[in-house]
Amino acid sequence: MEIPYPQSTRLILDDCRRLTGPSLVWDKTGAILDVLLEDIEFDLVLDCWYQQLKKLQTDLGWQHREATHRRFESGFNLLIEAPVDALYSATLVLETAWYFTTCDLLDVKAADREEL
Repeated sequence: MEIPYPQSTRLILDDCRRLTGPSLVWDKTGAILDVLLEDIEFDLVLDCWYQQLKKLQTDLGWQHREATHRRFESGFNLLIEAPVDALYSATLVLETAWYFTTCDLLDVKAADREEL
C-alpha cells in the first residue's frame, strides 16, 4: 500500500519499522516512525500527530494501544505498542497518522479515510 504523502522539506518521514523487542524508548514490541522537522514548531507537530493517531486507534478499536515519542535534535521517534502478530498493521497505523498530520499542518486536502 502506498500512502501519498504531501511533498515538504519541513515534515519528512525518514523511516518506519517494526520493533520486535527493546529499543531506546521502551521494552515493548510495536512500531516506530522516524520523522525529521525543519522550521516548524515541534509541539504543534506532536500535538497534531497524537490527535490523528487517537482518531485512527478509535476507528480500529486500538484505543488500548500505548503510544509515545522521543524527541531528538531534528525530529521525533513516534512509537505505538502492538503484539508481534500485528506489527505490520502498526507500521501502517503510524504511517497513516503521519499522512493526516502532514496534510493538516501543510493545509493540504487529505484523502478520505475510507480511501486509504
